[in-house]
Amino acid sequence: MAARHFGRILFAGLWCLTGVLLLVAAALLGLALFGEAGSGGSRFVALGALWFWLSPGSLNLVQAVTERHLSVALWDHLVFPLVQQPAVLVFGLAGAALGTITWLLGRRGRA
Repeated sequence: MAARHFGRILFAGLWCLTGVLLLVAAALLGLALFGEAGSGGSRFVALGALWFWLSPGSLNLVQAVTERHLSVALWDHLVFPLVQQPAVLVFGLAGAALGTITWLLGRRGRA
């Protein structure tokens, strides 16, 4: 009984995280589309720029830890290209992927 209750809580938490990711993506999209409407263009902020604006020390720490303790290639070929992508794209794809996985897990649990 406790395992089933834990599973429901975990499932609800995954749906909440999905909602948060998609809400952040929608907010970033709105800012990009309507934030600079007066200047005649739109501006999508890169994930790394957003991260640096929110917490510059943590971005530098993640880079140092990844390069020193894991792999320089991991930073160069996976993390660095990811943080160069538009934040709206990263949050949107992460939310869509997590939502799909959660939906599939929910279908499997009912079958």
